[in-house]
Amino acid sequence: MRWAANDTDRLGDGAALNTMQGNAADRAVRDWLETQSRVVTWWRDLLVETGGDPDLVAVLDDHAAFLRGASAG
Repeated sequence: MRWAANDTDRLGDGAALNTMQGNAADRAVRDWLETQSRVVTWWRDLLVETGGDPDLVAVLDDHAAFLRGASAG
């Protein structure tokens, strides 16, 4: 018999499963946001080293800060 992830009638405690899935998804998204902040920082550093546009560097600084804040929760 097949059932969907949201078919809580077949599970003992569907609310607990949903909470666990939500927590796992939350962690995965926060990890992804933190990784993206590192990528943005890498590009920003490359721009600085090569004399890139200061306005673009500032945009990347702001974006990296936003991503770090979002990943922190």
